[in-house]
Amino acid sequence: ILFSGHGVYDERGNYYLATYETEPDKLRRTALPHTEIGHLVTRDLAHCRRLLFVDACHSADAVSDNLIS
Repeated sequence: ILFSGHGVYDERGNYYLATYETEPDKLRRTALPHTEIGHLVTRDLAHCRRLLFVDACHSADAVSDNLIS
């Protein structure tokens, strides 16, 4: 999985992956929250090998510590 874009925070400090079309004042509707990345890697793709590349500002915040091994 490769994501190349922007990494941004909302006013509560939640991390989102953002694209060109993301609206900064509407992050919940127009960007991908970091929690969804965790669900994708641990739940949806748990049965297969996977490699995640995130090329974005603050990209370490895209995944939680339990996903890095």
